[in-house]
Amino acid sequence: MLTFSPGKNRIFYKATSFADDKTVTGKIILLDLTVTDALPFTNIGDGIYALDYTFLRVGRYACTIFEDGTVTSWETIRIGGPNA
Repeated sequence: MLTFSPGKNRIFYKATSFADDKTVTGKIILLDLTVTDALPFTNIGDGIYALDYTFLRVGRYACTIFEDGTVTSWETIRIGGPNA
């Protein structure tokens, strides 16, 4: 589980085999259980990708991460303290 404070945060992702030639996107599951459109991650080199996202409210979110349109990872994201 990732834990952040409310505001702009960065989610990092390591591509399969540290590949630099992937299109990496993510969808955030919001507090009301709606899902964002696909959000592009930025390739920062050596198969590492990053997504900046602004979380406005305390609570638990989730992020599904895709490589070239195929789901490869899932993260639970807690915004706020340990009881969020």
